[in-house]
Amino acid sequence: MATEGNAENDIPLKVLQIFKNEKARPKVVRTYDVTIGWLVEPRSPVLTWLAVDEFIESGKTSVDLKWRSKKHQVSLLDLRPRMDLNRRSTRSESRALPPQR
Repeated sequence: MATEGNAENDIPLKVLQIFKNEKARPKVVRTYDVTIGWLVEPRSPVLTWLAVDEFIESGKTSVDLKWRSKKHQVSLLDLRPRMDLNRRSTRSESRALPPQR
């Protein structure tokens, strides 16, 4: 049975729940890029955690998935939210400029 683990080749549990089958191997047929829009995915990879990370790193935010006769659209950011890039520095991190010499 699938686990919540994040092994690279595991399919995210949320995706398996969407397809209502723990043996589902959904393939990515299209990806959404906010700057371009929907693009056909010629490789049609199975949506594993590794694929999720690769798509997010390349600027994709959503995917259209197909497994057997079922199709679903999934937000990649719902599967693995981006880390806060604007995180505030902690008090131990100095904001001061180094001393001038």
